[in-house]
Amino acid sequence: MKVLKSFIWIVGIFINFSAWAQTKPAIQFQDIAKWTFNRGTTISPNGDWFAWSHGPTEGDLKLTLRKSLDTNQYHFDIGATANSPVFSKDSRFMAIKQSAKDAEAKAARKANKPVYDKLMLLDLNNQKKITYERVRNFSFSNDNTNWIAIQFMPVEGAPRDPNAAKGTDLVLYNLHTQKSYNLGNVSEFAFNKSGDILAYIIDANGQNGNGIFIRDMKTGLISALDNDKAAYKGIRWNEVGNAFSLMKSNKNEQYKQDVTSVIGIRKLNGDASEKIVFSGIEDNSLPNGMGISANATPYWSDDLNSLYFGIAALEKKETKKADSTAKPKIEPKKEEIEKPDLIIWNWQDKSLQSQQQLQEARDKAFNYTGVYHLTTKKFIQLADSSMRSVMVGPKQLYAIGYDNSKYEFESNLNGQNYTDVYVVDLKSGQKTLLLENFYQSGAGGMSVSPDGKKLVYYKGGVFYSYNMETKATSNLTGQIKASFINAMSDSNIDKPATPNFGWTSDSKFVLIKDNYDLWKITADGKSATALTDNWKNQQLNVAGIVRLYNEDKGTDLSKDQYFRLFSNKTKQAGIGKLAAGKSKIDILMLDDHAYTDFRKAENGNHFFLAKSNFETAPTYYVAPNGNLTATKQLNTNTPLQSKYAWSSGVKLIEYVSAKGDTLQAALFLPANYQPGKAYPTITYIYERLTQDLNAYTMPAYPSGGFNKAIYTSNGYAVLMPDIKYTLNDPGVSAVDCVVPAVQAAIATGIVDAKNVAIHGHSWGGYQTSFLITQTNIFKAAAAGAPLTNMISMYSLIYWNSGSTNQSIFESSQGRLTTGYWDNWEAYTRNSPIFYIKNVKTPLLLLHNDKDGAVDYTQGIEYYNGLRRLKKPVVMITYKGENHGIAKTPNRKDYAVRMLEYFDHHLKGKPAPEWWSTGIKKVDLSAHIDARAF
Repeated sequence: MKVLKSFIWIVGIFINFSAWAQTKPAIQFQDIAKWTFNRGTTISPNGDWFAWSHGPTEGDLKLTLRKSLDTNQYHFDIGATANSPVFSKDSRFMAIKQSAKDAEAKAARKANKPVYDKLMLLDLNNQKKITYERVRNFSFSNDNTNWIAIQFMPVEGAPRDPNAAKGTDLVLYNLHTQKSYNLGNVSEFAFNKSGDILAYIIDANGQNGNGIFIRDMKTGLISALDNDKAAYKGIRWNEVGNAFSLMKSNKNEQYKQDVTSVIGIRKLNGDASEKIVFSGIEDNSLPNGMGISANATPYWSDDLNSLYFGIAALEKKETKKADSTAKPKIEPKKEEIEKPDLIIWNWQDKSLQSQQQLQEARDKAFNYTGVYHLTTKKFIQLADSSMRSVMVGPKQLYAIGYDNSKYEFESNLNGQNYTDVYVVDLKSGQKTLLLENFYQSGAGGMSVSPDGKKLVYYKGGVFYSYNMETKATSNLTGQIKASFINAMSDSNIDKPATPNFGWTSDSKFVLIKDNYDLWKITADGKSATALTDNWKNQQLNVAGIVRLYNEDKGTDLSKDQYFRLFSNKTKQAGIGKLAAGKSKIDILMLDDHAYTDFRKAENGNHFFLAKSNFETAPTYYVAPNGNLTATKQLNTNTPLQSKYAWSSGVKLIEYVSAKGDTLQAALFLPANYQPGKAYPTITYIYERLTQDLNAYTMPAYPSGGFNKAIYTSNGYAVLMPDIKYTLNDPGVSAVDCVVPAVQAAIATGIVDAKNVAIHGHSWGGYQTSFLITQTNIFKAAAAGAPLTNMISMYSLIYWNSGSTNQSIFESSQGRLTTGYWDNWEAYTRNSPIFYIKNVKTPLLLLHNDKDGAVDYTQGIEYYNGLRRLKKPVVMITYKGENHGIAKTPNRKDYAVRMLEYFDHHLKGKPAPEWWSTGIKKVDLSAHIDARAF
């Protein structure tokens, strides 16, 4: 395969020259257990407090709590699980679950005994704390800052069968008077928004006293709103907090299943609260053979005049008329017949039997959305057996219905997701066909305006709006001199969309991005304003909108809005600001860092964000009063990193592929890098990877064996190139891009041309397996979970979903346009197995026997082919593992083996025994024991 000559352009570089003098040790996988790093973060509502958990990879964790604008810090043990704290709405109290310690949890697992969480409640004014044992759940009382509700686990020895009573003790603790009130047998509870009312369900033994209750948190008055010999569940307050809904299910002699009713509570006033109970059974309001589903939580409409819920089949028992003159008939005891255990695969099945088996629980729980209008006392079924998916829009004026019944079979075959789209009037239930044969695009998916009257959709490279009241359609982007077809997408999708950022909160504008610039477009499409200043020339784009205001519906342009920025050229990232009432986004920061987790204090003015790059783990900063030019560092991360050798820098290399495309690759320098010296290099591949140029890699036990931080610490350079694909040539495309990238990296003088290896997992594993059949540029290769024969793989089952690989091949990563019977040359041309005789590169294969993504037989086929040809290959299989390695002992084992393998081939270290001679099955246990850590 011919490769065009490439050239190199260094467009970005950072080198830490002080690394030359370093004599620090390299990180080994044996060091990972003690590697300490930060986990989740939490901000108090007023922004005055900042908390994060941290600790080793294996072991017990701590929570650090600090003031955002001073140095006061407090530390708490929280066990082996990184639970996040919760603050009261006034930010005075903090509560956090404390899990069992690591040693205790491991001992309990061995003994098959349960462990329980504790709850620590802390008064931030005086640092006084209370600890509760055996806690299941807890909640502060929202806007009412007086209470915390704490639910406890069942007592030891309580029945655990599914039909046992689920209620346990609930303690209401007054945060200011320090008084506690116990409610027994509570299975669910929820405060309304104001926190003045607690709704809770009693689920007691024998269903004695079961019901839905409310407690007035000011007076302590408890009201029983409904009592019954029934199972209650699904409390859901409306957003305002002046109404809630739930379900109850009763045994009924006429039906095989429990009969479920919807309960709606509004006009809250203790015992005088208005209660609506609707089952649809007594008055035959529901369609024949249907009842209310217990698998969909009901909810109120905004105007509290309608209840939305799901319905499903409700089967009546067979009844026989009694003959008073007949003698009782004694039925002979039936001999139990041994039944066959089988699967019937029919070519007309819309989805494969394997998929149906995986989705059986979901299918049994499936229900059709419907609405009960209280004013007319009329039930309207919105979804049906054809239009199964219905999205109820804001304000409950209209719904969007999706009917893919005509396309479902074909979609499951080729992955092309088409549907018919309907607009449903929620008052009448009347549906109107809006779009036929509509392709469901992820980025350009439909969005309904906050006023519930308009929607945006994408079709054929153009965004449109549709007014559901006037039924008028407007072209939003057709007159803009820019493309709204995603230029970075190279899958077999016709004109994929650029992102739709949704509506403004006043429903007057839509925010839609082309490949670089962001546009504010009027709902009728008559006016469009670029919020960015021709960023295409700079290859700078708006990567996303930062949702800072949790309660806003849509983007409120009367408030400052913030956006994530990214440069396709330099890989720099940053934050932009669209000031309230302004027409252009200002760039606040754009540099060689990643900016993530940008947040605003819920009830305060402070902003928070994390900043990182390839050598610095995410570190948090506060911007007092939103001033991003005066940020203050809040924490540090990875304290052990300074003890180890670390990558000396990263270069962004530009090169030309064999197809003439200008592409980029990230080249991460080894620790202690010295200019003029060439280094052994791992080429890591997947698809496009240079967007992670400034991303930090946390040293860890990887699921696929490779960890960039570990390898650079151990003296390897790491090359991560971008791959651009041509349809019907995924493997050839990889060769056309990766080989020139390696040549360009060699031309820098950093990469030792004689000691370059390649590794990839999954899709990267496939490309690795293919590349070594087309080039000898690599001295060694490691392929994780690779597909190796596109023809046999095409019709195998993707067991994690139960579907076939056919749809993945034709509409996703496979990038093939048809089945192999119509595209034989493309399938064979891109299959490693058909070029296996060309392989001269030693190969380490990882393929697990329960891989649900790439069938295990793909690894077996490649391994046995190479073995038959006497090519150097070792395949590692972890029993019971899926596509990636999940169990920590297996992760440790493979990570060490892969490093040993590359050390041997690229650094000349002695070959490990498992590679040089193999391990007999009778010796395997001793071999594993000797290596375990």
